[in-house]
Amino acid sequence: QPTWPGLQRPEGRRRAHGVIMATAALVMLLGYACIFGAHLPAKKFLGYDFKTGTWASFIRVAHVWVGYATIAMTVVQATVGIQKSRFLALTGEKKYRFHGQLGKAIMLSSGVAVLLAISFWGWSSPMKAALVVLLSSALSIGIAAPRAPADAEAQPIKAEA
Repeated sequence: QPTWPGLQRPEGRRRAHGVIMATAALVMLLGYACIFGAHLPAKKFLGYDFKTGTWASFIRVAHVWVGYATIAMTVVQATVGIQKSRFLALTGEKKYRFHGQLGKAIMLSSGVAVLLAISFWGWSSPMKAALVVLLSSALSIGIAAPRAPADAEAQPIKAEA
């Protein structure tokens, strides 16, 4: 059982999860806005150079499109998460059971996007190897970690007194 204040009960953990995931989604969107802004002067989008009419290397195009798929899945995941939380609060019924699996798919696709980027970044081989080890470790924990017990998810959200 978590000992942090407010996390002993499922509704507290759900609220913390929502805040953390919403923050992560916003940071992701801000990151994409920065990438978009950096590519705007050169007019390079979607792996395509609109000034020269040429595509980037396959690995860069794959990185871009896996990244866009990850962004799209994250937007869907956030929307579903909000609806799931509202439905649970209103009815006490658990809905959108695919939400956890979609989260794991997002972790995997984001890992693939980063792995593709590591392959073309101009860093040293030891640095790339360290990044691959760290990425693999994070993905292993995030994707393979067991879910919360089913009975914890079945608990309805109740207003705190």
